[in-house]
Amino acid sequence: MKNKLLQGGIVLLVVGIVLMGTCIYIIYSNIKTTDSWYKAEDNLYKSNEIKVYDESLLILSHGKIEYYLVNSSYAYNVNSSIIINSSIPPIETTDKEAIYDLEPGTYTIFVKSNYTPHASISYVPIDTLIMYGVIVIVGLLFFLLGLIFIPMAIMSSRKNPR
Repeated sequence: MKNKLLQGGIVLLVVGIVLMGTCIYIIYSNIKTTDSWYKAEDNLYKSNEIKVYDESLLILSHGKIEYYLVNSSYAYNVNSSIIINSSIPPIETTDKEAIYDLEPGTYTIFVKSNYTPHASISYVPIDTLIMYGVIVIVGLLFFLLGLIFIPMAIMSSRKNPR
């Protein structure tokens, strides 16, 4: 019985590690990033077009600069007032990041700056995050169960002297 508990713990530990590692790799490989900026006009830089095919989560790491995410159809009319009025608000902001929930489409980010920005853009499909994120959590659960079962099996195999 104790050997089965030890073997089960080892199997859970290994399966948990494999599930977490594989799914984290898949999520990481689906994240698209860019940090290329092009001068649109004086003190205004724009990103490459961001093509979103599925509902996606976009994170702009901006470092306290003024930024605007717009549908690319507005990007050709480069004008500060048009960009400000047509910008999409983020769902969450921090001191250095803005997070957007984007529908399928094409987007451009504009940054007001006196120099080429050091901001970076990362985006990933939400379906990928949810599906593989759940599997990562299951893998973590297996891993933790393995960490519990292995010491239990080792401790229960020791004989208590009386």
